[in-house]
Amino acid sequence: MPWAQSERWDKVRLASTRACFRARADSTALQRGGLRWLNIADDALSFLREAPGEAVLVHAARASHAPVRIPVAVIGSELTGLAGSTNLRADADAWVTLPTQGPAFGMWRLASA
Repeated sequence: MPWAQSERWDKVRLASTRACFRARADSTALQRGGLRWLNIADDALSFLREAPGEAVLVHAARASHAPVRIPVAVIGSELTGLAGSTNLRADADAWVTLPTQGPAFGMWRLASA
């Protein structure tokens, strides 16, 4: 990052990075939570960070990829977007489908049990 030359800053990337840092600072799960892998594929990976009282789903994709579908029984039916990610809801068949475009990064807080 050319800190001394603010006219060269990628302001969208900087805002996204700051939003991710804020999400981590506000989340016990992202700071100290355990890790549970949900999906590992060639172009995308998904995992949960879990702490008492909070769980966050993280999905990172280096390219567009096949749909990643996670059952409601694992993550619930409504997820709140963090750091600019839009909220997610379960499909009619009780699965949550993660975004397929890439490169991309998303985080969602699971509803409290």
